[in-house]
Amino acid sequence: MSLLALVLAAAVSATPPVVPPPLPAPALVVAAPPAPPPAPVASPLAPAKLGRLLCYSPDQALKTCAAMTAYGFPADGKILNRAQVVITPSPFIVMTTLTTVTVRGPAVCGRMEGAAEATFTIDGKPADEATTADLRGQIAGAFTAFDGVEVCTTYVPFREGFMANVSIGGAPRPDMNQPVIWVEFNDGYVVSP
Repeated sequence: MSLLALVLAAAVSATPPVVPPPLPAPALVVAAPPAPPPAPVASPLAPAKLGRLLCYSPDQALKTCAAMTAYGFPADGKILNRAQVVITPSPFIVMTTLTTVTVRGPAVCGRMEGAAEATFTIDGKPADEATTADLRGQIAGAFTAFDGVEVCTTYVPFREGFMANVSIGGAPRPDMNQPVIWVEFNDGYVVSP
């Protein structure tokens, strides 16, 4: 043991122990109630009326969307939904449909339809008639599970955009929820896997 350590040990043994003052009683901690989930956007298609497009599952670095929707507001009061959706990444198939939707409160609602008139591109080129007929049949078959059932989507704030929350026949379908952002037509976003 060094001389310094011996001096310190002697000083500690010669000094009466210091008793620290009692600690104050711990304060009662009341947990804050959990924050309520964000409310849906009240006017879900307001950006569409300004010409913006809705980009589903965006990759902002690559400027890609798994699906992109444009809304039209003709004079007859209908709301048209033109959707481009990636069907498969390889071969790269994109389906385009045109359907009618309605706005009910904060929800955009419509039916799973449009397969009979859907158009397709394969690796960027229009599908031929036979392939289009085959793809329409496959999509129509997938839609039969939702035949006549209303699909509604609400948009709640999420990160830098929104989360599109889906319900089918009034039942929430969190497995179908996707992040979305509104983009300008000339922002350069494209539909891509």
